[in-house]
Amino acid sequence: MNRCAHKYAHARYRQDEDKNQYMVFCLLLQAMLNTVATLARVAPTVSLPTLMEHICDVLVKPTLTTVTSEEYQIMLTPEGELFDKSILGR
Repeated sequence: MNRCAHKYAHARYRQDEDKNQYMVFCLLLQAMLNTVATLARVAPTVSLPTLMEHICDVLVKPTLTTVTSEEYQIMLTPEGELFDKSILGR
């Protein structure tokens, strides 16, 4: 029983650690967004051209504009339904 409790406590600690890391990431992301918003409001002529250039560079990537037939079919699959049922027979 003691060994099971130790395993449970260790797994639980990992989950809590992962949640904490995620929360820290979200807080940092929000802080970065707030910083960018403040820069855009305080000095738009300086910050906005750089920001827009970065956004355009990201949006031009072909992986964002190319959708495969399989990805489209996956999107059309109703939620909760398995797209590729062939793996059930394995």
